[in-house]
Amino acid sequence: MRTKLPELCRPNVADEEVRERDNLQKMKGKEYGGKRRRAIENDLSIGDTVLVQQLKHDKLSTTFSAKSHAVVVWKKLPPRHR
Repeated sequence: MRTKLPELCRPNVADEEVRERDNLQKMKGKEYGGKRRRAIENDLSIGDTVLVQQLKHDKLSTTFSAKSHAVVVWKKLPPRHR
């Protein structure tokens, strides 16, 4: 009920339990999804040689450029599927 008088509200213990359970279920869902998609962790480091994906201009062009490149800066990103 709304009142114009200020009042103290105590945090609900059940609310914290619900949040913990929600976080647990979200983590389980992420693990399951990663397992289903066969997600792998990238283990690149600076100095590794990699191929760079290029745009497909027509159906005869290759997916990756023929030239290899070296990793100069590495930002850790979330795992992607193969």
